[in-house]
Amino acid sequence: MNPDNSLKKYRERLGKSQKEICKELNMSQATFSKVENGLAHGDAFIKYIKYLVEHDFDMNYYFRNWKE
Repeated sequence: MNPDNSLKKYRERLGKSQKEICKELNMSQATFSKVENGLAHGDAFIKYIKYLVEHDFDMNYYFRNWKE
């Protein structure tokens, strides 16, 4: 994945820390870190993507450039 297209970059653009988003999503920081680093793709991933979409996240750009 292009580093400019990482989930961490999207979070940073929002000006939010992991801790702040974890609190908003009622998610542990360990789980959130796995999601942000591409190590978790279940419910936590979906929850975070929904959060980002609510904050103008461009899903098309992200997934068009996503590579495993």
